[in-house]
Amino acid sequence: MYPIRIGMKTQVEINGKKFIMRILERNKFDLNQPGYTCQCDSDSSEIEDNPTNAITSLYRQIFKTQTKISGSMVMGFDKDSIFTELLQDIEFCPYSISIADKLTIMGFSLGASKKESWLGAGEEYMASFIHIFRKERCIFVQKFIKNKSIVEVWNNNSTKISHYEGSLPVEWESGGNIIEINTILTNLYPKNYQFSNREMQAWSSMLKAASCTDITPFNSEVSPVIVFYN
Repeated sequence: MYPIRIGMKTQVEINGKKFIMRILERNKFDLNQPGYTCQCDSDSSEIEDNPTNAITSLYRQIFKTQTKISGSMVMGFDKDSIFTELLQDIEFCPYSISIADKLTIMGFSLGASKKESWLGAGEEYMASFIHIFRKERCIFVQKFIKNKSIVEVWNNNSTKISHYEGSLPVEWESGGNIIEINTILTNLYPKNYQFSNREMQAWSSMLKAASCTDITPFNSEVSPVIVFYN
């Protein structure tokens, strides 16, 4: 993952022409994702969803060729000096967790604490992944905020189509919580919804990334219940 900033501009010279890449707030495919546009003299590309498409479309238009240009090169991501400047004053960088190369969970927010053993991380946590829900491609967003578990599902039109919010069900004297996945997800999914193994693995990985511990170390043939302690 490359660090980017809205309004960022970079310039590169290719075949005697200067190409300027800009990052905008949105693109033509997704209003929630950044856009990229490239300009050379008086010509410019459309607002694309990635820098490679932006520079390549404009380069082909100018030079009448089928050459493909690397967007990351035009953005300067191959230069340590640009990386260093982009990361200045940034305390947290999003990270991803891949499951069997089929599902990617993006952790985009962590709480802060002074507990040395937690390396500065806190109890609050936000993550998301993309999956099919009600026969359409949706973004699942999970949040742990102030002892509440919040799950939201958003479709491609940026409309929230499902929402669950509740306190974590059982508190231990130590101040921890017991989280039973099936009980929580029942409030989010349609009645009698059948979960796939990949979906359950995704939710389990999100909980583990939030420092929860699986206290049901047996397979689904023994019990379908999955319980975590936080």
